[in-house]
Amino acid sequence: MIIQTNNNNLNNIFKYIVKKSVEGYDNPDGFSATDIIKPPEVVVLLRRALSNQFDIEVDLLDSSHVVRGNAMDNFVKDAIRKYGKERYSKKGRPKESDYDIHIGKRESIILEGLGVKLSGEIDYVIDDYIHDFKNISEWTYNHLLFKYEQQLNIYAYIRIMRGLPVRGLKLDILLTNYKEGMISPPAPMLTIELPLWDFNETEKFIYNKVKNILEFEKLSTKELIEIAKENQYDEKVEAFTVIRKGKTRGRTFEVKNDNEEEALALAQADLESKSDEYVLSPRIKIKKNYEYNIIKNLLI
Repeated sequence: MIIQTNNNNLNNIFKYIVKKSVEGYDNPDGFSATDIIKPPEVVVLLRRALSNQFDIEVDLLDSSHVVRGNAMDNFVKDAIRKYGKERYSKKGRPKESDYDIHIGKRESIILEGLGVKLSGEIDYVIDDYIHDFKNISEWTYNHLLFKYEQQLNIYAYIRIMRGLPVRGLKLDILLTNYKEGMISPPAPMLTIELPLWDFNETEKFIYNKVKNILEFEKLSTKELIEIAKENQYDEKVEAFTVIRKGKTRGRTFEVKNDNEEEALALAQADLESKSDEYVLSPRIKIKKNYEYNIIKNLLI
């Protein structure tokens, strides 16, 4: 089972909020869209812990991202309800089913040939565009948008299989650490359109991911933990340390593909100075994959 600890002495109100936020995140009857884009060993280990095959300690603070996500989700859905009522109250169309904006709900299908339920919960749909709201950092914006592209395309697949139309995918973003003058992202709040994949390619992606998880379920818990230990530091991030001339220390800017020009632009935007005052030192940063945080006590 999952044993929640309180190493940071959160008060009872915080404890209640966190515990209520993480309730229902297990999916014993199948897989969610977010399950199948996680490392398979993490998914299987969590499912075994939830089915009481072994104990795992998870500190309440490690679930803080779920609290933020749920808080934002509830706020957005409340805003959609109010927006819909204000927009249509004068037109005599008070029913939510008549709106061109719909609050998302959990939808599921059975994957033919596997007998596995696949589910997903969209935030909202406007004019048949799937929208998902994300409260994320600059680093996540610049490095992990592909994860959200996968997630939203899985949502699209589920809706299409249920006979519902999908025109496109949009991500509504609120940046947690935006600073004025940033090159990427260009604003603290923005909506971006993500690619809508070919249906057959999406189906192939989903089936491969689910089959991979089912294969991992054949491994022992000890084998899964060893795989997780090996994979938890698999994110190598190309970066530059930008140092002012005459100084010994600088700030590191993570960039894509060793792009020196991008690193320098970030430095100029952040420090508001001329490029000839800096020296660029390439480096590799090893980042721990955040997906492994919830099982970190197994990986010691």
